[in-house]
Amino acid sequence: MAKHIGSEKSGGRDLEKALDHYSRGTEFLNTNNIEQAEAEFKKSLALNPDNYLAHYELGTIYSRQGRSDLAIREWQEALSINPNYHRAHFSLGLAFEKSGMKSKAITELQIALKIVQNQHDSNGETRIQQELERLQRVDDFQKAVTDDPDDIGARLNLGIAYYRQGKYSEASEELEKVASTDADNMNAHYYLGLIASKVKKYDAAVEELKKAMHINPSHAPICLALGSIYMQQGEFELALNQFELAVSLSPDDPASYHNLGRAYSELGRWKETIEAYKQSIRRDPNDPYTHNNLGMAYLKTGELEYAIGEFTRAIDLDPNDPRIRLYLGIAYSRLGRLSKAIEEFNVSITLDDKN
Repeated sequence: MAKHIGSEKSGGRDLEKALDHYSRGTEFLNTNNIEQAEAEFKKSLALNPDNYLAHYELGTIYSRQGRSDLAIREWQEALSINPNYHRAHFSLGLAFEKSGMKSKAITELQIALKIVQNQHDSNGETRIQQELERLQRVDDFQKAVTDDPDDIGARLNLGIAYYRQGKYSEASEELEKVASTDADNMNAHYYLGLIASKVKKYDAAVEELKKAMHINPSHAPICLALGSIYMQQGEFELALNQFELAVSLSPDDPASYHNLGRAYSELGRWKETIEAYKQSIRRDPNDPYTHNNLGMAYLKTGELEYAIGEFTRAIDLDPNDPRIRLYLGIAYSRLGRLSKAIEEFNVSITLDDKN
């Protein structure tokens, strides 16, 4: 069973001091003051060695510094205190991969996946699954294609795996072979469209996505992909039509409403923009970018307190994005709260220099 951040054996005053040092450490880490953050986390652990979050953040610092052995040690220590902390399993898995220990990396990611599935964390589940697919599948699919070059399913999966790795040339080669053999393979055309979009060949992307849509008109991701291309081309009404269709096909998908909000905002339809982003947040309250975009919409309509609330929530979810800090500073400035505005502008500059 996991221990609490503060162990019962710690004295109350020591525990309070330990938590204070931990809080300072996170503030320093969020503003990229690495040396100060490291010092504060170490002070916290000296007072309370059972603070698994301090061990985890110390590992994060060591990882940023390229000190992988120390990072692994801290993440393992965090897991000895709280074996169900999925972030430590995830970070440990990526560290093992970088160190060439692929089997250990897969094991840690599988543990992390099981934990988030039990916690019904859909966002965490998607991220971990992507990493597992990246690590596990390419070798398997390459072998399957070598063993049977006519295995369309294996070749399709190989092409998709290459796409997820960002190997667009290799992915295109495999997917084009699938499409030439099976012209009605929706996934082949869909992923060829995504690849063409990634390399900014938008006309080719639209052509492939329309082929995919002709094969399966009810596949909402095709609408989202087409809409995103139209947004890139400045065709906002066409994009809006695709995102509206995506919402009708997949009404529980937060991405459909998020993109609908983007299209409305480009058209200056702020009331609809706000409602679309609210609908997205109802389906996924933990996406910092939707909270940020909703805050921007409130800035446009002059609803500054609402804007501050959304920017603050976005920062809670992603404290290292300088743009959100900038927008929050603008909202404070318009309300005349200049000291808060300057504070956020300074944090934004610090984060921007880091990035």
